[in-house]
Amino acid sequence: MPILLSMNDTTILFVHSDATKHRNPSAVQVTVKTERSPDVWNLAAYYCVQHEISELITRLIAAHAHKELKLPLIFEGRNYTLTASRKPWNYHGRLLTERINPYHGPVTASFRVASRHGTTDRPEA
Repeated sequence: MPILLSMNDTTILFVHSDATKHRNPSAVQVTVKTERSPDVWNLAAYYCVQHEISELITRLIAAHAHKELKLPLIFEGRNYTLTASRKPWNYHGRLLTERINPYHGPVTASFRVASRHGTTDRPEA
């Protein structure tokens, strides 16, 4: 079953140790967000590409586990732009330090809907 990432929600993904440089599995925090509260246009646009974006982000995480990528990365889809970035993750809970390694930092993907005349969060009237 594929992983589907929701908009403006945070998900913790676990990366198997075979895919990383660590002996133990890793955990990565992933958030797909919009710049402002999504309206019907953004929700519909995201729904149409949710599978594509979720697959793109999981592949990005897998690639980053093998070789650190320079972020931010910008991906331009047919009707959207996705900017992937990360920040240091300061979570040091017992679960992550004893059995699961924290990933390089949370991955944030900023989703923007593209219009006919450039990238914007709303279609032109």
